[in-house]
Amino acid sequence: MSWAGVHGVLNIVIVGVGGQGIITAAKVLSEAAMRAGHRVLVAETHGLSQRGGSVIVHVRLGRSVEAPLVPRGRADLMIAMEVIEALRYADYLNQDGYIIVDRQVIPPPLPGIGYIGLDEMLSGLRSLGSRVYDVDASKTAIEYGEPRAVNMYLLGFTAGLNGYRGMISIDDLRSAVSEAMRNAEVNLRVLERGYRDALTLNSRSALGRSSIEMN
Repeated sequence: MSWAGVHGVLNIVIVGVGGQGIITAAKVLSEAAMRAGHRVLVAETHGLSQRGGSVIVHVRLGRSVEAPLVPRGRADLMIAMEVIEALRYADYLNQDGYIIVDRQVIPPPLPGIGYIGLDEMLSGLRSLGSRVYDVDASKTAIEYGEPRAVNMYLLGFTAGLNGYRGMISIDDLRSAVSEAMRNAEVNLRVLERGYRDALTLNSRSALGRSSIEMN
């Protein structure tokens, strides 16, 4: 994996529902990227950030970035805090796009609205041709005593994943979390756990083991 496009732009969309810390994740990611010297543009374009509403935030990194919105079909990476929202915005990914998604499913708030099971949803994401990493971020965050730290786990995992290492620096993320988060200590621990889990996955892949789930 390398910088997308001929001008070195990395297009990221962060998706989920209001109350999951999507805006915070974008803030930490953009601050880390700026620390690394990248030009960064951020935009929230859909949904409402209050609890329960569908949310997508665009983060564009690179020296030639001029517009804040990621065009549909041009995202290199989706960081998804919930599976239904990953499906909702999957058309933003390019044909070589990567999805890092928490295995959490938040039922639609409207009564009488049905939905398919988790395995079917993940199969649907993979059928689009994207490389999908489904992780137990919410379960891990609860283990650390901070259920809201799902966003930190996913950012740490992104930083440790082969190809994004160097683009998204774990050191810069640590600094950004330390400055931006009120409860920085536990958020840093969850960030580190996500990073370590990605490094473990990289090692398994190097040994020829076919594993893209961390469960």
